[in-house]
Amino acid sequence: DVKMWCYLDSRTAGKCVSLILHPSLTAGDAIKHVAKEAGLIDIQGLVMHEVVLGDCLERPIHYSEKLLDLTLRWGVWEDEDRRNNYLVLKCNKLYAEAVPCAIPPLSIFSEIQFCDNKPKSKFCKYLVSVANANITCRKEDKNGQTIESFSWPVEDIIWYIGCEKKRSPPHSLNLTFIDKHEPSVRTKETPAFGRVLSFGSRELFTKWIAALLVAEYDSDITQNNLLFLE
Repeated sequence: DVKMWCYLDSRTAGKCVSLILHPSLTAGDAIKHVAKEAGLIDIQGLVMHEVVLGDCLERPIHYSEKLLDLTLRWGVWEDEDRRNNYLVLKCNKLYAEAVPCAIPPLSIFSEIQFCDNKPKSKFCKYLVSVANANITCRKEDKNGQTIESFSWPVEDIIWYIGCEKKRSPPHSLNLTFIDKHEPSVRTKETPAFGRVLSFGSRELFTKWIAALLVAEYDSDITQNNLLFLE
């Protein structure tokens, strides 16, 4: 078992509750425990979050996810990347806006700025979609034909809201995703943390979050997510 603190609202708010991360503890169980210990009566809208890379990235955690597995994943990260990672229980406006839209079947196709994690990668416009539980990037070739450049099954990635500051994204609303089954270790071939999608509007951003939630959890989000727990 691993012991760690769960912060309420933010790391600087001064409130935290100790959690024992035994192997079966889910985010949903942790929310109930933290709420009880902190004397919270109303947990409507509260979501457990994973915050990493010095507060650059955060991820709303699905109620069924086991927290010990999540924190053990940090163990293979670079020291600088994992040093200040923590859990926080708070409301998330973007997530709350996206969840009511996450009704399957749901797919989305739009022009988005994308940046790979390879050396000298820059943000470039791609036609990017979430469909059939895959993220797919396409680009027009010299003949005007749209060809597939990259594709990732959503079940094989972990996605975060935000991106590293040094990536200098063109917009303030960003999603970073990493491979779920590969260690997130920086190398000469992959010096950046994850791949980044940068969005020019909040409406498009929330639609993308909704599409990713559907691709990952189908209808389980609206029926069982703790946003609707009484």
